[in-house]
Amino acid sequence: MAMLRARTDRQLMTLIERKLDLALTEAVRLAESCEPDSEAAAETQRRAEEACAEADQLLRVLGRAGASERALLESKRRELRRLLDDYCPDCGGRVRAACQ
Repeated sequence: MAMLRARTDRQLMTLIERKLDLALTEAVRLAESCEPDSEAAAETQRRAEEACAEADQLLRVLGRAGASERALLESKRRELRRLLDDYCPDCGGRVRAACQ
């Protein structure tokens, strides 16, 4: 049973990492968008937010994964959350601090 759980955790970590990598790519694309208030930018932001929420949920159910692997996933999740929180479509895609 322990071997099955370890394998499941590895697969789950791979899934979380892929979701976070994709969402980070979307968030960077969003921040660099030439038309931040466009429908395409809104869809990109929605996809990145959704992936972040899914990663949050999956991280909660992740078993006893290795500390270093989990730390890497948590770091990516925090970076994604920071990018999404800092994004400001009213500022031409710049971070919020740049338009305050």
